[in-house]
Amino acid sequence: PAAPAGEDTAAPRLMPPAPSEPIAQLAPPPTEPATSVEGVPITVRAGENLVGIASVAGVSVEEIVEANSLDARDPLHPGQALIVPLEGDLAHAFSEARDFARADRLDRYVSGRGGLVGVEAHAVRTGETAWGIAREQAGVPVWVLTAFNPDTSLDSLGIGQRVKVPVFADSVAAMEATPEPATDLAPEG
Repeated sequence: PAAPAGEDTAAPRLMPPAPSEPIAQLAPPPTEPATSVEGVPITVRAGENLVGIASVAGVSVEEIVEANSLDARDPLHPGQALIVPLEGDLAHAFSEARDFARADRLDRYVSGRGGLVGVEAHAVRTGETAWGIAREQAGVPVWVLTAFNPDTSLDSLGIGQRVKVPVFADSVAAMEATPEPATDLAPEG
């Protein structure tokens, strides 16, 4: 139905109170270009994919693809910026659900490996990468190594830098079950 003549149908615009400090001091400068799509900006974590993010957010893969002008066939990369089309309370709930999903995934992985025996410090050597350390030293996917090193940028490791490497029960059991190389110490003759 049309509004009576002379009535303003636009919603009133509320202006926030003026801050006591200049706005430039209140918020850091934007690090990414602004987007016209509203939603929750996230940074893709190691091991995440569109299906998993969409499932946690309760939106379709197509909605995320459209909001970010992606090709659904292309893989996501750790550190990649995405917008998840959510607003208001759903945005906060998504953040909590995403953290829970990550912790739950790690718990299931650790349980599947027989439990966590310990965590060792590995000193990065020349030419080593997070992928190589994860595969060769720890025998884990990179996302697991990332979970054990949340405050470390695994994209730019330095020589001598310490990386936490998880030790799982199944790898300890496998090492204990590996026989020592046979040496022939019996006297000849």
